[in-house]
Amino acid sequence: MRVVRKDSSYSSDQINKINKDIDFSKSLIGVGILILFWFLFFNTNQNYWWVFAVAIIFVSIGFVTNISLSRRAGRFFAGNYGEEKLLTILKKYVSDEYVYIPNYKNLEFKQGDIDGILIGPTGLFLFEVKNWSGTFRVSGHDIYKHVGRELYQLYKSPFDQLNNSVSTMTNFLLKNGLNINPKPVIILVNGRVEAFRGQTGIYLTNLYGLTNNFLKTYSKKELSEDQIEKLVKLFS
Repeated sequence: MRVVRKDSSYSSDQINKINKDIDFSKSLIGVGILILFWFLFFNTNQNYWWVFAVAIIFVSIGFVTNISLSRRAGRFFAGNYGEEKLLTILKKYVSDEYVYIPNYKNLEFKQGDIDGILIGPTGLFLFEVKNWSGTFRVSGHDIYKHVGRELYQLYKSPFDQLNNSVSTMTNFLLKNGLNINPKPVIILVNGRVEAFRGQTGIYLTNLYGLTNNFLKTYSKKELSEDQIEKLVKLFS
């Protein structure tokens, strides 16, 4: 399988932005500690208690901001990990007839980037990757995670976002003279779906199901070599 990297991932971009904010929060902490050090060891004027208060505020804001940003960055790191794990699996199991474009960005796709696009003889596939683990139930476009006994927690559903991407992609292809229907796929990297209710129009699987079911399900040839190359050229 050939990999064409056009853009950095949304997760990577967000991590870089967050790291800059983390550096700023560390600066606040550093300035606050320096002020405290001066106040405790060099200050001889008792009228400067307000300086002590300012230092405490700087350190507090810095610590709270740093913790919040670090947790947020952790979520994006998890997303990056899932996308790279998917790429490793595809490289191992998908033939050289296919081309994979990770982290596709397009200004017409206002809801964000597409985690991955797989192009090959059996079609054009849009991947939404969720680095989720555990057991899930799907009801219509709602997805719930099993959190204990008979308790299930409603998760933010990826179905609507991916359906919007499919619609936008279909229109984008038509504008460029390609009448091709993209196939949406959601990958729960470490998750397992125990029950479905209703139709979503989206193929939902994990990495195990990707290699054992998905690649076998889509075996009918739909795209010619010329169409594949036109798509690759359009996306890259």
